[in-house]
Amino acid sequence: MSVERNERKAAGASLAVVALLALMTAALSPAAMAAAPYPLEPGDAQVQGALGYLRGTQATDGSIGGYGDSAWALMAIAAAGEDPRDWNAGGPSVVDYLEDNAALLAGELNLASAYARSVLAIVAACGDPSAFGAGDPTYAPGGDYLSELKGLHNGSQFVDQWGATDILNDDLWAVIALIAAGEPQDSPFVTSTVDFIKLNQGGDGGWSWATVDNAWYFGSDVDDTAVAIMALIAAGEPQDSPTIAAALDFIEYSQDESGGFTWSGPANPDFNPVNGGSTAWAIDAIVAAGQDPTGAEWTTAAGNDPVDFLLTLQQAGGEFVYADPLPAGYLPMPEKTTSDAVVALLGHPYWTGWAGFCRVGGVVEIQVDSSHPSVDSAAGSPGGTSSLPYVLAAGAAAVAAVAVAAGGWCAWLNRRR
Repeated sequence: MSVERNERKAAGASLAVVALLALMTAALSPAAMAAAPYPLEPGDAQVQGALGYLRGTQATDGSIGGYGDSAWALMAIAAAGEDPRDWNAGGPSVVDYLEDNAALLAGELNLASAYARSVLAIVAACGDPSAFGAGDPTYAPGGDYLSELKGLHNGSQFVDQWGATDILNDDLWAVIALIAAGEPQDSPFVTSTVDFIKLNQGGDGGWSWATVDNAWYFGSDVDDTAVAIMALIAAGEPQDSPTIAAALDFIEYSQDESGGFTWSGPANPDFNPVNGGSTAWAIDAIVAAGQDPTGAEWTTAAGNDPVDFLLTLQQAGGEFVYADPLPAGYLPMPEKTTSDAVVALLGHPYWTGWAGFCRVGGVVEIQVDSSHPSVDSAAGSPGGTSSLPYVLAAGAAAVAAVAVAAGGWCAWLNRRR
């Protein structure tokens, strides 16, 4: 299966500059819910409906859902070409909310994962993860979330605030966050953690949230396998490596006939609602691996693909729910699932293969982190910088979204092949 999958990979980059769009306020009609060519554009009804829902749920303090949900929402807003600093309900913006509430990190179950999420959101807002507001005397003093994250690295992996070494989820997100923040792929923080991740790949090709030493370990799951794929590719793992191929095989094996995915895969039927969160992250991983989630290999015998399933979860108000119908004991999680869905529908993994640029003092600089010869050429050299007009004129960098951020432009480079 992996050989066939690898042969279907296509190379090349495309240029798509996305204009800033007004939010849709009307509820989606059945016609608007119909599938659109993948990836969707920010102006498509499904995306605009989702953004409209998120805007409608924003509180006057700037939050969208809880503290963590607000970070995920910020990433979705930026991915769609919106400026999260403009998102407010008559008071602070969602960026202000995250900047002013670092003390809420006290309630996180795993600080390493939480710091990684914060770093990703700050980068998405064109902020500095080493100086994002005042922070909190205990949590991110001086707004230095990046140092706090690195401080939880024990020399070989990331640990939680209690030093637990039998957790994998924090390692996966930490690698993605570090790469997004500009950490070199050959940094010891990255390379040692990648080694730990690879060491804990299951025999079925997947990963769990924890290692086999954890008392709550019960096998690979789709969510963490998808994040592992993104993390490894972000850290330089070839898209067609045996490690990635085996992981994709596990995800494909876990696919439901509806086109969607369960959290735990088929090995644990008691934890198996086909859901939007797992499906969105699976889509992200598929895209990160250079594949089309609407392609033949990801289309079931019933004719459904992951994007088809994800769109069935969008409600009339624009929100995406975790599952429909929702099994007993599960929460709809509309803010988180909607944010995940926006990122997935737009074809933007978290943030595998992306680089951001922000204008400071009227000068636009692009930090390029790509193995694409065309992207490197446009920048002048691997990891180099270039002005926005030069890159656009060169037509090489695949600009996936452009957003006006405080003090200038913010954009994402998508290394999708």
